[in-house]
Amino acid sequence: GFCIKAIQNYTGVKISTPSGYTRTGHGGETVVPSKVKIGLAGSRDKVALARNLILDLTKYFHTPITHPGVTHIEMDIASNYFNYIIGSKGSEIKHIQANYKVAVHIPNADTNNQNVLIVGEEDNVAQAEKHIQKLIEK
Repeated sequence: GFCIKAIQNYTGVKISTPSGYTRTGHGGETVVPSKVKIGLAGSRDKVALARNLILDLTKYFHTPITHPGVTHIEMDIASNYFNYIIGSKGSEIKHIQANYKVAVHIPNADTNNQNVLIVGEEDNVAQAEKHIQKLIEK
């Protein structure tokens, strides 16, 4: 909710999201569809800005408006190396995220970005990138 409010405040565009768009799966888990229609109301140029901010949010998991001071690096890594980044039971990715205070996003079929994405403060992102490069070079 805070990202939507930040974009609304910055652009002056009214953003409406559908209510009740989740459903219950076969095992009782909550399922959120990968695509949801979002309504934007306002002047054409402001709506275009809000749309671009929302698209950036879905692709990079941050924008300068919603997460000031946060940056990202995209790494073009072959999918056969993802296991090295993730580690046994997620141990390596948890280690990277905790030690460098970043978020590491591994692409899958539902993501808008097909590169490994490291999101955080600039220095931390650079250090995490070096760590991942060392893992791949092994």
